[in-house]
Parts: sequence; C-alpha cells; structure tokens
Amino acid sequence: MLLEYKVSTKDWTYLVPLVQASLNHTTLPSLGNRAPVVLFTGLSCPSPLAEFYHPDSKTLVTLPDNSAEIDKHLAELRGSLCAMHQPINDQRLKQRLLNKKKRARGEHVTGDEYDVHASRLKFYADSQLNVTEAILEHIASWGIILAVNEFKKHRWNSSIKDYEVLVSWKGLESVEDSWKPLKSLAIEVKVLLDQYIQNQDAK
Repeated sequence: MLLEYKVSTKDWTYLVPLVQASLNHTTLPSLGNRAPVVLFTGLSCPSPLAEFYHPDSKTLVTLPDNSAEIDKHLAELRGSLCAMHQPINDQRLKQRLLNKKKRARGEHVTGDEYDVHASRLKFYADSQLNVTEAILEHIASWGIILAVNEFKKHRWNSSIKDYEVLVSWKGLESVEDSWKPLKSLAIEVKVLLDQYIQNQDAK
C-alpha cells in the first residue's frame, strides 16, 4: 500500500485506520462467518463495493441496494456488449457464407478423378511397410469387391505350395498390386485366368 499510494515509509501510521477498517469488515470462520464490526455493534456489515470513486465524474457513486435496479443495470450492460459485438458477428457470418459458395469439391489441379478404395490406400510408396501376406489376406476377407484390371506375372510360393499371380486392380495404382493364390483366382475370375494362362502358353 505504501508503494501503491506513494506514501513515505515514515508515514505508515496514516494507513493504520484503513487496515483496521479492512480487518474489522472481513468475515472470519472463527467468528461464525461474521465480521468483527457486526459482533461488536450489532449492525449489518457494509459492502466495500457499496460506494466507489468514479474517475470520469470524480465523484463517489453509491450502488443501489435494490436487486431490481442491479438487474436493470446488468441487462443494460449485456445489451450494450451484444450491440458492440453484433457487427463483427454479422461480418463473420457473411464471410463464412461466401467461403461456402466459393468452395468446390474435387481435384483442383489436374481435374482427374480416381476410383479409390479406402481400405487399400497407402500414403507413400514404400516396399518396407511391414505389409505381410497375412495382413493382405485379412483385408481381402472384409468382403470388399475389387475389379481385376490384368494379371501381370506369376510365381511359385513354396510356403503354400501353389502358384501366385500378381493382380492389377481397376481404379488403384500400381503400388496396390497384390499377389493372389491361383486356386482362389480360378474360382473368382476363371475366365480372365484362363486367358492369362493361354497367353503365357503362347509365349
């Protein structure tokens, strides 16, 4: 308080009444949540905010005791705040509606559209993605139907003791090509597999 009011340390005695008034009007749990001034005088404890100094008018302003007047002042304050922020809210809503009209879905660079299957997407091409044959079979068992584009090549898989065919899928990139067992392809796409075998025999 000495620093706040710029009072000399030698004149601290002038602040003693202010400190005493603050202590006398402070409610204490040891006194049953009552202030000392209430217990000594029997009078109601005035609020420290019942009267304050208004810097603009340079006068002491007394707050109304009636709650209806306080509610009225509060409603006026809220109304003035809403009126102050309303132009900003209107401008923000207008800009949001304009952005929605300008926004368009699709490929904005090339204009190309691809039939992409979300379960087979890769965010970058890397042969070391820890994608095993078991994981591919698990994904294939989800019931996702993919159209075969072509058969590229085949190989012998000693672990399953059967041939596997590298399948290229329609709508997917070349990095999405996968090896499928010959027996399962013979059941699912028998005609295409027969054509592939005939072409291989012709070579």
